[in-house]
Amino acid sequence: MSFEELEDAGHRFGKVMGKNGARIIIIALTAALMGGSAGIASKGPMLPGFAQATLAAETNAGFQLSAALAGGIRSISVAEGVMTVGLAPNAVAMVARNASTQSAPQVDDNPVPATLFENQKPHLLPAELETARKLGVRPVNVTDTDFLRYVTEGRIKWVVTQEGTLQIVPHTWRRTEISHAVASGGRPVLAAGEADIAVHGVTRIGIEITPQSGHFLYGTSEAVSARALEIGRRAFSQTGIVFPP
Repeated sequence: MSFEELEDAGHRFGKVMGKNGARIIIIALTAALMGGSAGIASKGPMLPGFAQATLAAETNAGFQLSAALAGGIRSISVAEGVMTVGLAPNAVAMVARNASTQSAPQVDDNPVPATLFENQKPHLLPAELETARKLGVRPVNVTDTDFLRYVTEGRIKWVVTQEGTLQIVPHTWRRTEISHAVASGGRPVLAAGEADIAVHGVTRIGIEITPQSGHFLYGTSEAVSARALEIGRRAFSQTGIVFPP
């Protein structure tokens, strides 16, 4: 009801988390540093809330939890009550994201305009859309009820639209392959690819993600594909789905 009550509650919370929370962090990081990273990296995604913890670590602390637990910790030191963790370059998040922004995913701190990929097979679009309609397939986001149906059936195809929206369709439905163009409605995209996602209760874990797309990325260079893949990773991460490095 007042600032004084809020401050008092904060002090009481800090007394608990300041001691026990620090112990947990030190134990986990020390285990990773001392050679237990393989076990932690494999078991971590199975723990409740791991996806949320990963997203929070990258958004609020600027590092990739999965990469850190998979051998990305170089050193740990404690001085004057401050714990410093040295991370390998691959474990440091490339950019701190603002969860409230809806802008397109960026790749670095000084982003350049992202490349837009056109549908390379526009003549097939009417038939592809009609096939998807007959099969009952439509583009969805990760909060849609059909998302779970798609990922539990197998591999999916994803695109990040020009507006920065992540759209998903199943790779194959009723033995019929669904094109990437269906996911975007034939419109240009910032990135596209395929992915495998595991679902454990309310937790969704990224297994594999690629920038493979014959409709949008066919013939692109390795550097362009890598940039598209990073955009895809970030788009999924913003929804709490994190893929291993």
